[in-house]
Amino acid sequence: MKPSEIRALWDKDCQIDPTDYERAAIQKPRLHSKYLNMLIDVKLELRNAEIVFLKMRTLKGRYYSGELTKDELQERGWPQYQKNKPLKTELEKLLESDPDMMECVNRLEVLKVAQMQLEYILKEVSGRDWTIRNAIEWHKFTQGG
Repeated sequence: MKPSEIRALWDKDCQIDPTDYERAAIQKPRLHSKYLNMLIDVKLELRNAEIVFLKMRTLKGRYYSGELTKDELQERGWPQYQKNKPLKTELEKLLESDPDMMECVNRLEVLKVAQMQLEYILKEVSGRDWTIRNAIEWHKFTQGG
């Protein structure tokens, strides 16, 4: 799930109707379950993306070192790397600028942002009782009661 999709869902779910605090309090377990399940899914997806990244890093390292077979190259649709085998520092720069590696890194970053977002949302949901209680107390105070 993309951070923008999570944000759109939370923008709706975070609303508390000041005329119906009971409903907001009752919704807390449902919201917690919803966002906890989303966090679990994102964490599993992040782990899979990390595995893909590590495999791609190894594969691209072999590619730039000239260690892939003709069949492996054909299977991926990659041309033979034509330059000399790079030194370790050169290999790191090649890997950082490689489009396939950049795609993997981008995917990891998107999932990390989604994970962080969901963790913050869960903290907010956990503190929802206090938010509701404070809103009720403020309402009493402003009404003189």
